Amino acid sequence: MTIKEANKLAKETANIIGLGESVDIKKMNKSAKEIADKLSAADKRFRNSVALSFDEGSFQFINNAFAAKQEEYWFIFTEHFGYFVFHESDVDVATYKRIY
Repeated sequence: MTIKEANKLAKETANIIGLGESVDIKKMNKSAKEIADKLSAADKRFRNSVALSFDEGSFQFINNAFAAKQEEYWFIFTEHFGYFVFHESDVDVATYKRIY
């Protein structure tokens, strides 16, 4: 899979991850995209890490990422893998500032 294909898949996946009971996912995806379009790899917020914990017990730790909350949704922006949108009821989010 090429990087371009992976980015396309990530954007498509962002449309279906974390679907809550009453979701305007198109609105949330549009908001996340607007933020992502303004980001660059030099953005200092990418000096952080994000830990995601899901209800079924799985988790994900992402370096070079940051989280932003809008209404009932978490947006997770990554330096290399685009962004993800989760309903707050589907994920617990913790952020860590990296020191080095």
